Amino acid sequence: MTERDNDKHEETPPREDSAVESADESGTPGASDSSGGTATGTQASTPPGTAAPAGGGSGTGLAIAAFVIALLALVVVLAGGWWGWQRYQAFADSQRALVSADRLGEATDALEERIAELRGRVSSLDERTAGRDQAIAGVREAIEGVRQTQSDITARMDRIAEMAQVSRDDWRRSEAAYLANVAVHRVRYYRDADAALGALKEADELLSALGGEAIAERKAIRETIDALLAAKQPKTDDISEALTALAGQIDDLALRSGAAPLPETTDEGTGDVGETTDDAVGRAWHQFSNALGELVVVSGPEREVVPLRPASERFFLRENVKLQLYTARLAAVEGRAEIYRSSLERTQEWLRRFFDADDPAVADAIEQLTALAEQPVRSQLPEIESALAPVRQFD
Repeated sequence: MTERDNDKHEETPPREDSAVESADESGTPGASDSSGGTATGTQASTPPGTAAPAGGGSGTGLAIAAFVIALLALVVVLAGGWWGWQRYQAFADSQRALVSADRLGEATDALEERIAELRGRVSSLDERTAGRDQAIAGVREAIEGVRQTQSDITARMDRIAEMAQVSRDDWRRSEAAYLANVAVHRVRYYRDADAALGALKEADELLSALGGEAIAERKAIRETIDALLAAKQPKTDDISEALTALAGQIDDLALRSGAAPLPETTDEGTGDVGETTDDAVGRAWHQFSNALGELVVVSGPEREVVPLRPASERFFLRENVKLQLYTARLAAVEGRAEIYRSSLERTQEWLRRFFDADDPAVADAIEQLTALAEQPVRSQLPEIESALAPVRQFD
């Protein structure tokens, strides 16, 4: 509400009071209409002391009512004015929070410049993106070409793997054939059954990777291995121990008081051109043992037999016998049967000629040498070349 409205509300009660007062001063109009002259006459005849109080009480009540109404109207006006003032303050605050038109224009210009700049950047980004899209398309084409090349290479590798598998199988067969030849060589020239068995086992492992394709070859290898295992192997360790024990007993054997001289040795020459290696070695050992035998000087039959030989003769005689036993032991270990038996025969001959054959110890030594001479020192290996023919055909 405005101040003008408040003034109107404040002026209204006095007008009602004046109307009431004028009505009281002039009397009640309705009474004069209804009662006529009687009312007038009554009022005139009423004493001044009784009529005045009745009219004054009615005016006071109206005045109080009018005052209350005016007070209520004032309260309403004040409340309305306070509410309007609050609304006005809120409106003023909102107006103060608003930006001015100049500042709004400046902000709008700056925003438009920023938008134009962003548009330029977006255009540049679009251009770069278009270039990258082209590059990506080129890379994709290159990748597709690489994939195609990889597919071709994979197919070629598969074919190579198939060919390699075939070549690998051929290589296994060739390697097995080579090992079979090694086994034949070791048996034929070295009489080495252990080395031959090792080579054949390696060949069997190689052929096992072929599965059923190498049944014939593996069967031949298995039969050859069984034949080598069944061959009679010499007990060279026992022979070597027995000869070593005999050599240790030579110093304790009794010598004869006299003995016939050894037969004269003859020069066998250089041998035939076609003699084998074993024959040449045996001949060399024979010459060597004969040369050592000449170190002992034995008296001839034309000289008188002395009851006891000199100490030097006894020493060299025993050492020569030991040397023959050690020679036989070495020949047994190396599998040289001829040298082994010739050494044992020479040892027996010396024991009979220069030692007391009636001594039980000497007789026992001669019997042991006879039993050892019958023992084989060379492996009786079978011929395996023909048995390994299915394997050696891939050489």
